[in-house]
Amino acid sequence: MNMKVYFAGSIRGGRVDAALYQKMINYIKKTDIVLTEHIGKSNMSLKAQTKETDVHIYERDTEWLKSCDLVIAECTCPSHGVGYELAYAEAHNIPVYIFYDKRKSNLSAMLNGNLYFTIIPYETEEEIYPSIDVSSLYKEVRPRLVCLLCCFASKTIIGINSAFCQKSRSVVSVFCQQIRSLNLQFCREIRYFIPCFCWKK
Repeated sequence: MNMKVYFAGSIRGGRVDAALYQKMINYIKKTDIVLTEHIGKSNMSLKAQTKETDVHIYERDTEWLKSCDLVIAECTCPSHGVGYELAYAEAHNIPVYIFYDKRKSNLSAMLNGNLYFTIIPYETEEEIYPSIDVSSLYKEVRPRLVCLLCCFASKTIIGINSAFCQKSRSVVSVFCQQIRSLNLQFCREIRYFIPCFCWKK
């Protein structure tokens, strides 16, 4: 299908699963394009780079994210960068599929509890490949996007109704306050007027 896949995996957070990343990337490349092939390389530096280098990496990777069809992430090894990439993908409505070895890691609640992400736990490497087929993953994209759009529309309507109700309550509250103020002013005027009238009589 030649779909563009952004593969996400830990780099500076740890490279214990680098060999697995490479196998997953090689499997995806049989049918599709992996924009981030370098994630699987065994000789990647874990050291912090210069600010200029990091700016280049950020700009390059976010451009790849914007241009990809979906994100496949291996999240057994926690990574700040991968977490950012997943949030970035969600913000840009890019489908995200998260794999993790449940024998070695407990996935963050911020990922596992987010219904936008498709979470695929596994126990053996052999379980990964039947689930990683990009064509089958992408078939799920349209219904998921429709569901998300419906959810967004519902939240928007609820938000509008809530804002209207809040505005209405605010207007009514101000109106009541004005009425109370007028009544108080009227009572004060009456109390002042009656003694004056009697004194003049």
